[in-house]
Amino acid sequence: MGPKSASRKSPLISWNPVSGQLRSHGQTGSNAKVRVADNSGVIARQRESSEGRSFRGTCLVPVVSRTITSEVLGRPAMEYRNSRPPARIYRTTSNLIWILLQATIALPLAAQTRVPLQPFAQQVRQVETSLAYLGQPLAQNDGDAINQAVGNANEAAAIERLEQILDKYTLAIVDINAESRVKVQPGPARPELVEAGSRIFLVKVINKAGVTARLVAESSSALPVFAQSDLSPEPPKKISAADTRDRWMDLELYDKDPMSPRLSGLPLEYRILQIYSRDPGQRSAAISFNVGQGTQDLGFRNEMVVVFTALPARPLRLLVRDENGAPSIAAFTIRDALGRLYPNPAKRLAPDLFFQPQVYRENGDTILVPAGSYTVISSMGPEYHAQTKQVEVTSTGSNEVSFAMQRWINPAKYRCHFELSRDAGRTWQSVGPVDKGAGFDAIQPTILA
Repeated sequence: MGPKSASRKSPLISWNPVSGQLRSHGQTGSNAKVRVADNSGVIARQRESSEGRSFRGTCLVPVVSRTITSEVLGRPAMEYRNSRPPARIYRTTSNLIWILLQATIALPLAAQTRVPLQPFAQQVRQVETSLAYLGQPLAQNDGDAINQAVGNANEAAAIERLEQILDKYTLAIVDINAESRVKVQPGPARPELVEAGSRIFLVKVINKAGVTARLVAESSSALPVFAQSDLSPEPPKKISAADTRDRWMDLELYDKDPMSPRLSGLPLEYRILQIYSRDPGQRSAAISFNVGQGTQDLGFRNEMVVVFTALPARPLRLLVRDENGAPSIAAFTIRDALGRLYPNPAKRLAPDLFFQPQVYRENGDTILVPAGSYTVISSMGPEYHAQTKQVEVTSTGSNEVSFAMQRWINPAKYRCHFELSRDAGRTWQSVGPVDKGAGFDAIQPTILA
């Protein structure tokens, strides 16, 4: 090819992604100007060229779609697509994607699952009632916030507020996908337990499949520490000392009234999880969830490992005497600063009854509680004044609280008289005193004839 043909060869156009400059590799001059513009026509760069016509050749520009035009001819010369983007465009795109992802994650789960307010609010009320019944009620300000949220006319805002309140008590977030596969992740609640006592947490269930099966919580640390007898004269050893050491907890989902034994099928609901700790100090446990055999998600995603801190229990000694100074038996209601009952009703054994807040102890008995501030109420029946005292339990103090009970009335000082009517109340006959001067504990006795 001759010199003339060589002078008409198309130059190679390249783009520097760092500096944002367009470069022409070939013969250059000042006869024409070339500009790089996006589809809106905004000029990005200008460069001198020796050709007064459209450019041809390879262009390494990293934009989704741009056009190189010639100032002389004023028409598109070429388009370049699917090239590697410049560093600054890549950074901008990445930042936008990250912002969108964060906004999606921050979106309340109720908004994502679109749970209706009325059934969700009723389920929240069931949880609130059950927690109070189990001796670990919600904080007073959270109860007030629930009342305000339920009365909110804006359903989306009400659901979001209810989630914010209950999430503080949530230990695990269970996600059931559309295929009924279960996965779990830790919740924001602090994993704190108490030695020889129970703590109650919430489990948040995101039910995308509308499953109504029973939710099951399992842990190898909650297996039994004893084996049932098979009547063998020489039974094999099934549980080792290491097994006993590792089985330090008891795990149970509360599914009795007013809670339901099965999931409701709502896209979002909360369940109650009770955890008992035998030992103090830090203890770890792998806790898994499922809604039936084969519903566990792949890769152990239905299991989470939680490191708990169990507060050591301290004996609180109870001293009680009657109005004569004699040692006696009384009913005691013990609550900490958060309103939690001790012993927790969920794990009480007879003679302590789970359906009443008080327990009965005689003078000198002890109750195990962690260090902290407690309100103790003592009573000995309707004829006595109930007494309330504050006590601080520490790791080194004497940790005792005493009561000297006082009557407001002594029935033994009174004689009981009755009036008897044999004609349906037209006439009355005085009868008594029936106690003949001896003690007779009776209040407002009535005899019908």
